[in-house]
Amino acid sequence: MEIWTDGSAWPNPGPGGWGWHSSDGREASGGERRTTNNRMEMTAILQALIELPDNSGATVYSDSQYCVKGLTDWRAGWRKRNWMKKGEPMVNRDLWLALEAQMRRVGPIMKWVRGHNGDVGNERADRLAERGRMGATPGAIEEPEHTEKRRVFQRAPRPVGSVRAVEQGEPV
Repeated sequence: MEIWTDGSAWPNPGPGGWGWHSSDGREASGGERRTTNNRMEMTAILQALIELPDNSGATVYSDSQYCVKGLTDWRAGWRKRNWMKKGEPMVNRDLWLALEAQMRRVGPIMKWVRGHNGDVGNERADRLAERGRMGATPGAIEEPEHTEKRRVFQRAPRPVGSVRAVEQGEPV
């Protein structure tokens, strides 16, 4: 089974939404009135994992490197430090603990996918997250696709993988 997840908050922090859908046609979305993008990304993964049977080993796709690296590369170290950083509970500790329990129960494979890059599964999850955000806040407005201050990231024509920020509308 494959699952795609996404979360968003706009502005960040602000009203947020999460969404997930699976290769077998199941999907869900929801939101919160005051949250962050990272919390919504994490919540999308958590809500998807809760729906899976034990040891299902699904592949879960997320466009959040924070989540994917947190659940694959960093989790063991955080667990050893009891989810503390500099003597304080780490940011989003409640969600990391809940995700830890679900990761152990389900045993998913986490994979990163570039967001807003034409991946059909990721685009569907993005629409579900937006629906969740809109439902969380009566009278919410849609996130503008283009504003003068918004920055977009594009691959530079020079070294492979380099990224540079350009103002919307500037020639690349």
